[in-house]
Amino acid sequence: MATLEKIRNKAGWLISLVLGLALLAFILGDFLNNGNTMQGDTDIAEIYGDEISYNDYQKSLDQLTENYKANTQKTGLDDQESEMLRDQTWETLIKEKIMTKEYEELGIMVSEDELYDMVQGVNIDPSIMQAQIFQNQQTGQFDRNLVIRYLKYIENEAEEKDKLMWITFENELEQNRKLNKYNNLIKGGYYMTKNELAMKIDEEVEKVDIDYIVNLFSTIQDSTLKLTDADYQAYYDKNKYQFKQDASRSIEYITFDILPSKEDIQNIEKDLAEMKIDFTNAKDGIQYVNVNSDIPYATINYKPKQLEPQIDSIMFSAQEGFVYGPYIVNGNEYKLAKLVGIKMMPDSVNARHILLQVKTQEEYTKAKALADSLKKMIENGVDFAELAKQYSADKTSAIDGGSVGFFTEGKMVKPFEDFCFDGKKGDVDIVNSQFGIHIIEITELGTLAKRVNVAYLQRELVPSQNTMQNIYATAGKFATENTTAEKFNAYLANHEEITKKLAANLKENDKTIAGLESPREVIRWAYKAEKGNVSQPFELSNAFVVAVLTEIKEKGTAPLEQVKPEIEKFVLNDKKTQILTKNMQNAGKTMAEVSSKLNLKVEKAGAINFNAFSIPGGGFEPDVIAVATSMKENEQSKQIEGRAGVYMFMVTKTYEDKTLNKDDIANKLYLAYKNRIAYQVFDALKENAEIVDNRAKFF
Repeated sequence: MATLEKIRNKAGWLISLVLGLALLAFILGDFLNNGNTMQGDTDIAEIYGDEISYNDYQKSLDQLTENYKANTQKTGLDDQESEMLRDQTWETLIKEKIMTKEYEELGIMVSEDELYDMVQGVNIDPSIMQAQIFQNQQTGQFDRNLVIRYLKYIENEAEEKDKLMWITFENELEQNRKLNKYNNLIKGGYYMTKNELAMKIDEEVEKVDIDYIVNLFSTIQDSTLKLTDADYQAYYDKNKYQFKQDASRSIEYITFDILPSKEDIQNIEKDLAEMKIDFTNAKDGIQYVNVNSDIPYATINYKPKQLEPQIDSIMFSAQEGFVYGPYIVNGNEYKLAKLVGIKMMPDSVNARHILLQVKTQEEYTKAKALADSLKKMIENGVDFAELAKQYSADKTSAIDGGSVGFFTEGKMVKPFEDFCFDGKKGDVDIVNSQFGIHIIEITELGTLAKRVNVAYLQRELVPSQNTMQNIYATAGKFATENTTAEKFNAYLANHEEITKKLAANLKENDKTIAGLESPREVIRWAYKAEKGNVSQPFELSNAFVVAVLTEIKEKGTAPLEQVKPEIEKFVLNDKKTQILTKNMQNAGKTMAEVSSKLNLKVEKAGAINFNAFSIPGGGFEPDVIAVATSMKENEQSKQIEGRAGVYMFMVTKTYEDKTLNKDDIANKLYLAYKNRIAYQVFDALKENAEIVDNRAKFF
């Protein structure tokens, strides 16, 4: 039973494994059967045309949340944790739905015999073998018998929540095995042909040296060119594939920071001035702090230079009971400091101990009796070191006769430390701590020095309700009077002291905007508003925010008007290419003639292969490189449009780089191909599933 109890107490490892495998977790089986039970606004997703109800999603989220709370021993979650679990549940939902369809079509399954083998058979899953709970304490190795004992406990003694946890974990193992089978099937059919491999190797080892000239775009001023709608349209039609986009929104906004007012400062200073009198007269300053301060009293014996600069020298020259303040730290913390204690203390202590560990009340009674007996023996002259070696549970110090060496304040648990720093050399006593019962002897004391104990009455300066209302009223007045983008911007043009900020390309499920705390509602508003709408004030934790929706991008191909400002440079370069190319053609047929006539310097670039992106000395020019590496030695190119201008070049040498090992390149290529499977295959499946994400309706 002791072993089973230990297993039960450590059962939290299962939750950790469940959470660790969350993206492979398929604990949402009800989605397959209940996905069509709710319609319309109650659907959180659509996958392969099947609706997933919010209620089913919420049930799975609730289960994951309870597991997380049990594992972390928390009763509540903060916003960041809640978001993490919502995202985790969503990813699990998507993967379960998509992969279950694949498994069914391919007949992938895990039999009961296979699952048995994974849990307690010959081929036990690594996640079980590596679990600390199943490690033999004597050998430090995996012990299959501990698994069997745990399974008997689950079957006969465990509570329902523990049984459910184990069932969930077994399901994780099963689904993980299915995924491994699926990926292995894909890997087995995924390979490069000999020709493809040879081509990839050649792209790496085949290199060229070139001489080149470039007629730079910068030689033509943009202002000398006139672009027509036809120019923009031609570029857009030729490069339409580049303008695919996801849905997004862009906003501009201003913040009305929630900060304390002058009145708030006056009020806190007045309150502390009144409290200073009571604090000074209080017989028990520590109790007064615990009742009235934002931060409870902490027992610390301060050395010189450890206190805040405002009070350090004052407290070490003051009398007990002295109160200083109020004073400010960190910009918004007001403090009163009272000297509640002065003592001479050693800077360090050398001690030794005998530790008796206890787990139950019965063990404590026996251990206490033993501790009393050992203390009397020590007082009667029995060697402390020998008793420590024989009885102490702290084996590290027992080897050295129980000695823990010299230590400074703050290094030991408090009961142990209090006895040592308050006692005298040679004192022996019994002290209880969370580790058990200690018999302690103080063997040496360091240099005595003055220490002071200070009780702080602290109040944080925060905006009052009245201040909050005034700031909100100011923000509300601005939003009411500036209801369009034109009015919004006109107002700011006349108030340069107000800084307008931009949040561009916000996705529907984004949760963050730089500089704002918890701006989710602002993002949700942006997806409901029309372009040019101005919001009412949003109350965030640090500011009220008024936003204007400046741009709407829908999923698909961006229209020409939307991308026109972005492509203007490229349209200009197309125009320049036509002009520069014609000039080069008129200058001559050879690169030498062109360089001489147009006064273009001939540059050299060497060791260029197909996979390179830049020309040494010439910058990022993938189009030029693609042409150059496909040409023969002593072959001259035509005019080639690059990123910086129009190029001409001569291939002066083609050769194979003998320093590169083709076998090594082949192995790297194979490995890269195989590693792509795990994420690229699922990404392709997700795209094919035509997922409709409605999470923004709910949070």
